[in-house]
Amino acid sequence: MKLNIRIGLAGSHLLIGAFSLLGALLTLYKVPTSFGAIQALLGEIYYTDTVFDRFTQLFLLGIISLYTVVTSFYGFRFWCFCSASSAFGTLLAYFELTETLPVMVVFILVLASLFQLWVVTYFIFQKLKSRAETG
Repeated sequence: MKLNIRIGLAGSHLLIGAFSLLGALLTLYKVPTSFGAIQALLGEIYYTDTVFDRFTQLFLLGIISLYTVVTSFYGFRFWCFCSASSAFGTLLAYFELTETLPVMVVFILVLASLFQLWVVTYFIFQKLKSRAETG
């Protein structure tokens, strides 16, 4: 794969990873204001169902994205699957991201994930084309 596409892919993973980790930290920071301290004290909110699930989703998305940055440069065999899972994870975590980050930042992250899916599809089709040409 060309180096400029690989750098663009790694940059988009770095962007998604950094903002996902930031979103995870902002989720924990916004707990008292978004759910209300009185409700939390009365026990009406189950943290396992709300806060920590969102934190875990965004934190794992950030870790997978940052891991894919490394694997895409070192020629790890399954980097395209890591990239696709990171892109799908970003699209699935859209609502969690919009609750913690500005909408424009989330829109840029969605565009970056669509770029990742395009690069993965391009890479897979190039592999299939080269296999078909060589027999």
